[in-house]
Amino acid sequence: MSDAAGPILIPGTSNRFNSAETIDRLMQVERLPLNRVESEVATIGEQRTAVLDLNRRLATVRDSAKELFGFRNPFDEKLARSSDERVLTATASRAAIESVSGLTVSRIATSDKFASSSLSREYRAPAGSYEFQVGEERVVVPFSGGSLQQLADAINERGQGALRARVINNSTTTQLLSIEADATGASNRIQLEGDALDLGVEIGLVRRSGEGTVDIDLSSAQTRVADTTAFQITDGVLSVSPGGSVRISVPPTPVGAQHELHFLYRTEVLPEETVDSTPPPGPTMPSGGTVTFEGITLRNAPSTVALPQFVPPEQPERRDDRNFLVAEGGGRSHSLAALVDSAGETPATRDLGSLTTIDALVIENRNTHRILHISGARVIDGASRGDQTPVNPVSLAADARLLLDGIEVQRPGNIVDDLLPGVTLTLNGSSPDPVQLEVMGDTELIKGRVIEFIGSYNRLLTEIDILTREDESVVTDAAFLSDEEQETARARLGLFQSDLALLRLKSTLQQSIMDAYPTDADQDLALLSQIGVSTDVRRLGSGLDRTRLRGYLEVDEQQLNTSLAQRRQEVKQLFGNDTDNDLVIDTGVAFVVDRFLTSYIQPNGVMDARRATLDSNLSRRNTQIESLGERLDRREQELREQFTEMEAAVQSLEQSRRTLENLGR
Repeated sequence: MSDAAGPILIPGTSNRFNSAETIDRLMQVERLPLNRVESEVATIGEQRTAVLDLNRRLATVRDSAKELFGFRNPFDEKLARSSDERVLTATASRAAIESVSGLTVSRIATSDKFASSSLSREYRAPAGSYEFQVGEERVVVPFSGGSLQQLADAINERGQGALRARVINNSTTTQLLSIEADATGASNRIQLEGDALDLGVEIGLVRRSGEGTVDIDLSSAQTRVADTTAFQITDGVLSVSPGGSVRISVPPTPVGAQHELHFLYRTEVLPEETVDSTPPPGPTMPSGGTVTFEGITLRNAPSTVALPQFVPPEQPERRDDRNFLVAEGGGRSHSLAALVDSAGETPATRDLGSLTTIDALVIENRNTHRILHISGARVIDGASRGDQTPVNPVSLAADARLLLDGIEVQRPGNIVDDLLPGVTLTLNGSSPDPVQLEVMGDTELIKGRVIEFIGSYNRLLTEIDILTREDESVVTDAAFLSDEEQETARARLGLFQSDLALLRLKSTLQQSIMDAYPTDADQDLALLSQIGVSTDVRRLGSGLDRTRLRGYLEVDEQQLNTSLAQRRQEVKQLFGNDTDNDLVIDTGVAFVVDRFLTSYIQPNGVMDARRATLDSNLSRRNTQIESLGERLDRREQELREQFTEMEAAVQSLEQSRRTLENLGR
């Protein structure tokens, strides 16, 4: 088919009668049905695109509604907040229990890390089988001899996940070797064995030593008060009675920052005793007697005694003091951290502060209703590894130590996920000050999801208004649309003008949003407006606002925050509630919206049917366009042939005329 926009040229003709223009005008009339169908195809294409976009809008609203009541609903999400994130941070799962806990991190978990003495850069490590014990894992490194760097490479290759080594050039001419355990905790100490121990001693990594443990003989306890019942020893267990004060001699032992006091203890809480405050009966007075004369009996007045007013005795003062232990040495003393009540035998570890020597352990029981039982006391050198001690320890393997609401807890690592249900703690540093850890509902997440749902709902209403109305104010009033989106919206105005199905969709959706739903708060919380989500028609008195009349929702964040803080469970029920206790949500704003929109966007649903109808219309009109195009091509060819014949006839007549004129001359 020729291009309708350009002139039709007929080969072999002079076009002296404007045949091409005449054919073009005739074809323009012939093309009117085709133009009409092509216009319909363009409109149907726009409608199809609009239906697909509307379907996406419906799916967005449905998905945001489902997230307010389904498995991923934000009302069950928990947030853990630490008052000092330099000490600890935490994350909480949905299984966490809302609570406020006080935690004191006295020590974080550390790993063994040793450094050797300075060595010449020319130093060569001898060949051998180097063995390392890291906790329960054994690392064997066969080495054929070579530089320290070659030895470190061999250790790293064999010790992956357990042990790593590094060579540091600490000066221009010297170097040193450091080894470090990958795992933290006291149970993951490094011990050198065989050729590794010999080399470690040679390069100043470790030194040979004893056990590094000093047992404290509790039988040497001596009372510091006159009461001989202040303490007793039974089967190696020292029991200190209330008010007792005991001093236990310790062989003078040099100590450092790595030394700790280890012991077992339990506390026995005595029953509370009260003093009887009943007034005494007072003295018993004899009767005054009687006199009888001629049948008449007279009774004497009873004797009286002035008694002082009864003053109830004061109840004995109860004293609770769990600071039992003091370490002494070199004329100095250090109060050890307080103990917590424990009915069963409990292991405890206490550092010795800045003491350089320990020569006595003092137990002061200042309690009135508590007995302390202690056994197995000993001073342990944390740096000692049996027959070896690191010479230059950078850090020593130790468990993390913390107090949870006064209860002492130890863990081998700094990631603690078994202390509070559903909460994972990350210990970042130590501090003598308690850190408050609050596990709470994630109200910001809830608020964000609610606002996301309201935003997608408003955009859906705007899209329906654009498609069903030709009023351009619908576009200009939608301030949340970008300039490009507004331009696209103007092109779609009225594509489905007065479409009853879309108008019914909007009406039902608005009704679902405005309906009341059952919650545990009954009428006090049954509507979205009661949590700060409404069309806010209160401003109509100060001027008509078309956006609110169209049903767009607004969120009063302050009221929503208050509702979430005071009635989060009821707000959850407002969006999705199980009213018959069968563990299946059966009502609520989000539930109803989800169920209603699912019928539109599911396979073979309303929107699928609408798209299929448009596809059918589009296919039918494309077939019609093809048929009309073929007919136009035939008609154009006919006109070409007719005008060609006419031009040829005229040219023949002209030629005859010129021939006759020449003959006449």
